Amino acid sequence: MSAIVTWFQVGSTPVAGTEVLEGNPIEFGTLEPGQISTPDSDYYPVNLWNGRNVGTASTMTSVTLGLSVVSGSGNTAQLYTGTAGNNYQPMLEAYSNGAYGCADDGQTNWTAIGNGTRLSIGNVPTNCMRQIYYRLNIPYDADAVEFVAQPDVQYLD
Repeated sequence: MSAIVTWFQVGSTPVAGTEVLEGNPIEFGTLEPGQISTPDSDYYPVNLWNGRNVGTASTMTSVTLGLSVVSGSGNTAQLYTGTAGNNYQPMLEAYSNGAYGCADDGQTNWTAIGNGTRLSIGNVPTNCMRQIYYRLNIPYDADAVEFVAQPDVQYLD
């Protein structure tokens, strides 16, 4: 038995909901220097499910999260390496706040992710969900960038 990972846009419910996957990635759009994503809000929330309505998936432990570039234009490498304007921290940020079927991580501070740094969250048992928030925080000395990403999860089961 192993974990069964699915990502859904917040407000979506499996099976009828909108799954975040290769054909439907997170689109941050074009961001200018000094802008925080997304154009409509300050973040992009998604739900990370393990074994949704399956009941036989193993618990995901030692869970860490990142974002993988699907496509982009501009200097997308700076998303991971940062610039002098943000002390060379990754511009990708995340936190975990909200859960179903397990204890909430209750994180409220953004954590820079990328360039070897990942966000650590709690275990995700079978038929449980954690709500993850992603955003881009572009410093004033960065290049404009267009960015499409896929959530990335690593875990033990």
